Amino acid sequence: MFYFVIISLYYVYIFSAKLNERLLRESELKALVKEAELRSLKFQLNPHFIFNSLNSLNSLTLSDPERASEMTVKLGDYLRTTLSRTDKQKSTLGEELDSARLYIDIEKVRFGDKIDYREDIGSNCLDLAVPSMIIQPFGKCYQTRSVRKSRKSDHQSDREKKWSLPET
Repeated sequence: MFYFVIISLYYVYIFSAKLNERLLRESELKALVKEAELRSLKFQLNPHFIFNSLNSLNSLTLSDPERASEMTVKLGDYLRTTLSRTDKQKSTLGEELDSARLYIDIEKVRFGDKIDYREDIGSNCLDLAVPSMIIQPFGKCYQTRSVRKSRKSDHQSDREKKWSLPET
């Protein structure tokens, strides 16, 4: 009987160790899947934007060289910022907003007065950790809707972003 108890405890220990190992491996795989999804999103967003920006840049070089130069600088800054954060899964809201501002500035060069962007963000929010590239899809959506609305009517779309946390 003592032998049976010892063997049973040994098998319970082995089962528990293997279960813990499996759970650890599963959580690591889930983290890798999330990272791959984030990278996939980054690669889906950037090429479309880059090609559109380069086409606009090409048109501007002949018609308005000054704006083309401005757009080249902003595109370079945006790409430098985006590529420097490719391996980071999280960044601060302030960093994400800086990147979004560069994106919107480039789009303003492309679309002119059709884009009007304002933000009112509490300073207590800027240090919050957020997933990288979380703001850019909103910038793209905002730009698309803003341009669409300006095409439908002659007046400019006026949107205001308000994000803040309660003061503590």
